[in-house]
Amino acid sequence: MKKYLLSLAVLVMFATPAHAFTATCTNCSNMLVQMLDRVTNVEQLTSMIKQYQEAVEQTRQQINMVRQNIEQYENMLQNTAKLPANLVNELKNSLTRLANLSSTLRTQRGDIVALGEIFNNLFPEQALFGTLAGAGPEQVEEANVRYRQEWDKCYRAYLEELDKKKPVLASGDFNAAYQEIDLKHPENNHHSAGFTDEERAGFGQLLAAGFTDTFRQIHGQVEGVYSWWAQRVRTAKANNSGWRIDYWLVSNRLADQVEKSEMIETGERADHCPILLEIKL
Repeated sequence: MKKYLLSLAVLVMFATPAHAFTATCTNCSNMLVQMLDRVTNVEQLTSMIKQYQEAVEQTRQQINMVRQNIEQYENMLQNTAKLPANLVNELKNSLTRLANLSSTLRTQRGDIVALGEIFNNLFPEQALFGTLAGAGPEQVEEANVRYRQEWDKCYRAYLEELDKKKPVLASGDFNAAYQEIDLKHPENNHHSAGFTDEERAGFGQLLAAGFTDTFRQIHGQVEGVYSWWAQRVRTAKANNSGWRIDYWLVSNRLADQVEKSEMIETGERADHCPILLEIKL
């Protein structure tokens, strides 16, 4: 049976396995502790952090509104010797509300700090990314490289486990031009994302784990064939200044069954082009 498979730069994705865990924290609100009791995986924990961040923003907006009201009262005091009784009561209520909101904001911030510590303890390899606010370009670049290396390792482990159960076909934008012949200008891009030593090494480890780059399997070391051209560079497609970063990978035991692996021409359109795999199963 011959099958035709078309990829539009969509990677094989996998759900993060559920992690049942017990989390404890100090200086947390009772609400947070109750919510943590129901958390069973990282997606839920991440969702909690996002919800708290949104709640903090809402509280801050409410505080700003109350402060604006108080400033109006202050301006009125500057223009009159005495405020009417009803406005005095409104001012007292606003000050009380401001105090309550400030207390709420402190609690929310404390909970977020606790959530961050729990997340970092569970996933220490990702702790670096919580410190990047205000970081310099070099620190951000270092974090990006470390994140990519960790992602490559996890993705490779996932495909290896899948390969133990059944042959694998994996396709999409891997954001890695593996060889110098996989991009038009390798000499200018050794420090560019998609062609760093770390990314190329990670892709090489994926191939070494038991997977075949079907395009090279069929076409050998042919040059000048790419799957992506920068949209921001108007002449990139016309000059064929592209990168081959989209792949059909198959388990090595399927490599001899691949009959066709190629890019589909898209005319003047830049960005990613579809890639086609024809395999006899």
